[in-house]
Amino acid sequence: MSSPAVQIKNALIDYLRNVAGNFTLPIPAEQIRGILDISGTPKDAYGIIVNCADLGDHFGNTGRVLVDCKPTICVYTHLDEDKDGTLLDSLAGDVLESVLGIMYSLDGWRVCWRGNWQTSGLTIDGAYRQVELSATLPLNRI
Repeated sequence: MSSPAVQIKNALIDYLRNVAGNFTLPIPAEQIRGILDISGTPKDAYGIIVNCADLGDHFGNTGRVLVDCKPTICVYTHLDEDKDGTLLDSLAGDVLESVLGIMYSLDGWRVCWRGNWQTSGLTIDGAYRQVELSATLPLNRI
């Protein structure tokens, strides 16, 4: 049984890739990743990076019966390709709409509540603008 945070991350990547390229999420599936690996080549004009942190158990309960995970979805666009930021706004809205419908199927864990997804303020990272979506998901061991 792998870490609940790793399972949440992989579930979100799989789910977003599954809805990618259609009217729900108009982005190629290969633009949705778990890590930004540029390996000497520039990142594309837009994309989605998914990560998840394990926030630990509740109040030191033994056996990690109840755990919180915090998934983060970073949506980015290139400043030159999206001059006014409308692509970023649209893409972030589409991602937010998409993740509200996810049903998790995890090994050994149940998501008690699908979270209250929130967006961060706009940030600029080099030639890219980005917005992060995140939620805290309580999980219990099954």
